[in-house]
Amino acid sequence: MNWLTDFFYTNPDPFETLTDAAGTPIESRRRETFRHAFKARRGRSKISWKKIPKRFRKPLAIALGMLLLAAVVVSAMWLFPYKNGRRELSLGNLFPSSAAPELPEFEEESTATDPKAAPRRWRYIVVHHSAGTSGSAQSFDAYHREVRGWQSLGYHFVIGNGKGQGDGKIAPGPRWYGQQTGAHAHSAEHNEFGIGICLVGNFDAQEPTPAQWRALVDLVKRLSAKYGIQPSNIVGHCQIRQGGTTACPGKNLNVQALREAVMSDRR
Repeated sequence: MNWLTDFFYTNPDPFETLTDAAGTPIESRRRETFRHAFKARRGRSKISWKKIPKRFRKPLAIALGMLLLAAVVVSAMWLFPYKNGRRELSLGNLFPSSAAPELPEFEEESTATDPKAAPRRWRYIVVHHSAGTSGSAQSFDAYHREVRGWQSLGYHFVIGNGKGQGDGKIAPGPRWYGQQTGAHAHSAEHNEFGIGICLVGNFDAQEPTPAQWRALVDLVKRLSAKYGIQPSNIVGHCQIRQGGTTACPGKNLNVQALREAVMSDRR
């Protein structure tokens, strides 16, 4: 393919405007110029190929073919991400949108509780990330029941990122509806009196989506106002975990910025 790169580097403007004696552009001459240049470069590439010893031609052709196949496979995986158990075409990968993201409206039913459940005196809000790129309240609930042996999802809320659960979609868990103690904080006090909110994603490697951040701010604002939770008691898991260390909720989820966003909305 040297002929192609040589052509564009040695002809910085191969389509330069050609004119006749009267100064009128001549499109046909432009096309003819390009055609001749293309033909000349193709001839040179054939000559160059023949100069390669025959014993090297076949391995080189195989190597180029494998590179082309690998490029096709990678492109297919990028264009057809694995979702919901099958590969789906992602037009967003073909034509990324430059428009502002669509932010979800807060759904009041997200914070509904069982009228028969005794109200709990919540004192803390503990923010987590799932540390994985995808997931949902349902998948985490199944994992916590089957693998951890817990009665249900350990968090009170899960906020999706669009990979398994809607982007910015808030899903309350059974423990919230029943106003039950959590199983998320590795701290007896924060499990007993802390509302656990998990955002799907690995925020050591990426940031929450705009929709996730908006949903988190809305949810924390409403919960902290309803239960009188102070900004200092809005914490990341890493700030209160006992019996070890954790990076949760990740370096790219700024808990102080969350506190400030919640307080600014109160003013």
